[in-house]
Amino acid sequence: MHTNTILNNLYLVKEEIGHGGFGVIYLAENTLKRNKKMAVKYEDITSINEHLKNEYEMYGKLCGISGIPKVEYFGHTALHNVLVMELLGKSLNDLLLEVPNKKFSLKTGLMIFDQMLSLVQICHENGIIHRDIKPSNFLIGREENKSQLFIIDFGLAKSYVDKKTKIHIPYVEGKILTGAAKYVSINTHMGIEPSRRDDLESLGYVIVYLLKGSLPWSHLNGSNNSESISFRDEENDCIHNDDDNNTYHIIQNNTNSRSAIINEKILELKLSTSYDCLCDGLPVEFADYFRMIRNLGFSDEPPYAQIRGTFQKLFRRLKFVYDYKYDWVENGNAVSRTSINVHDKLLGGREFFGAEDTHALKTRRSLPLPQKTPSFKPRETLRKVVPKAVMQRRSRPKMTEDMVVTRMDK
Repeated sequence: MHTNTILNNLYLVKEEIGHGGFGVIYLAENTLKRNKKMAVKYEDITSINEHLKNEYEMYGKLCGISGIPKVEYFGHTALHNVLVMELLGKSLNDLLLEVPNKKFSLKTGLMIFDQMLSLVQICHENGIIHRDIKPSNFLIGREENKSQLFIIDFGLAKSYVDKKTKIHIPYVEGKILTGAAKYVSINTHMGIEPSRRDDLESLGYVIVYLLKGSLPWSHLNGSNNSESISFRDEENDCIHNDDDNNTYHIIQNNTNSRSAIINEKILELKLSTSYDCLCDGLPVEFADYFRMIRNLGFSDEPPYAQIRGTFQKLFRRLKFVYDYKYDWVENGNAVSRTSINVHDKLLGGREFFGAEDTHALKTRRSLPLPQKTPSFKPRETLRKVVPKAVMQRRSRPKMTEDMVVTRMDK
């Protein structure tokens, strides 16, 4: 795609600013609102998998939710599928490189973890599993939203609830690895169909990486600090090579490839590393988190409120204040909070509170703990699952024209 191209008679493509999961990302300008900057993602229209179209459909299910970037246009040119969306700030992976010792403080990590948990829960409550949880897929906002965390890149996401039957997808073995090997769950490595528990296990590896600066298997990814992994598409015989710069390349299927060997070694280390060793130097709550997640059944609903409550107690015990003074904020100045934060807007104010906010903590509204459901096993009767967001559809924000302008012509 050339710069200075006009999309949909509205968006002027300016310059390349990066690489997304399956294509190039450009900066664009709204020609009617010159100060409104947008991000434009391109994908080759000959792509077998149409990851960009899948991403657009997932954003449609999450439309209007805080912490989810707004989409303004999805369409195509002669050569590309095109997605125009809200321009965000830097990723957690980029911000990690800007702080001392290339790792976040415990206070910053806990504030980030709280928001990541909220965002993943929101996806799950809308029937979506992300399947590509990693630091580069969490970005901070810009301007009035710069205190808020966003989750992006739903190219590999899928619904875990069948559209017609409204039951949980079946337990399947023999699947090919999907996601970044550095962060995927052990079950995903072992070929088990991903579900909600796997997003949360990946999230655990992400927060440990952000707090410690590395994982026991980080050295297996080469000397260029990339996250090179391989995974084969579920419907097509190809392998994608992913790194934390979000660049994907398609190569021929070769089970003896270097990436496949690295993936196997990463799995071996994940299996042989105890949670206490993995979380060495961190509060015990982190190792307990992994134990809880690893004990979940395939179709179990994770106890989100219990998990967040555990880390909220840790946050208060350490007498931290949720002031949004992240490690990367210059001169320690608190960032703007003019926008409604994701856990304020969507989760009834279930937010961390500092030691001085104990009264607010006692009086806030919180979600009830999810009911434990039987583990889903092969050959079991499928259990009907209706995401909470579906039951609460009437209260969800309606899709407006400024969120999605048009759909791709079929």
